[in-house]
Amino acid sequence: MGQEAKGIQILKESIAEQPTKIELYLNLAGLYESMDRFVDGLQVLSEVDDRFPNDPRLNFRMGVLYDKIGNKDASIARMKKVLQLTPNDVQALNYLGYTYAELGVNLDEALQYLKKASSLRPDDGFIIDSLGWVYFKMKHYDQAVRQLERAVELVDDDATVISHLADVYYAKKEYRKALAGFRRALKLEPDNRSIAEKIKKIMAETGEK
Repeated sequence: MGQEAKGIQILKESIAEQPTKIELYLNLAGLYESMDRFVDGLQVLSEVDDRFPNDPRLNFRMGVLYDKIGNKDASIARMKKVLQLTPNDVQALNYLGYTYAELGVNLDEALQYLKKASSLRPDDGFIIDSLGWVYFKMKHYDQAVRQLERAVELVDDDATVISHLADVYYAKKEYRKALAGFRRALKLEPDNRSIAEKIKKIMAETGEK
């Protein structure tokens, strides 16, 4: 029996002994999630959803798992429930704001969530990245650059954050900066086809090398 299977067995036995301890269900769901068994993780939490309806941790984890199986509506609903229970939950504010930004919907609402999140955690590079990304989606490029440049200062080893800034540079027709950013991001994620295609596109459009 592998380590993961042993972990699952131990957690299931612990749940049988302590069925009212929510942390055990969260740990089991988290283990399934680490194995990319998102449906199994969701099932664990769904079975006790009625027992712990007002636990923000359970609702947040279910929201993440719904997102990972592609059910955005259910994910959004769970994140909103987290915010009903704990309005200053920074993780949920960020998750919901970024989800809307990625979908390109409810951008004004997303902006409010992310402004609140960044006020609660002003030095979190990932939240600032989300805020900058919403500004980008709203085509407020100058504001996007300000936020994303700061995000890259705070998180200088994340390909997604760096490529977000490069996307804004490209939108502003600052092609050399965009190309440098995408190349930096590609070094961090050499197998990222999307970033590689953006580099090729800029080089073809501008003759930059």
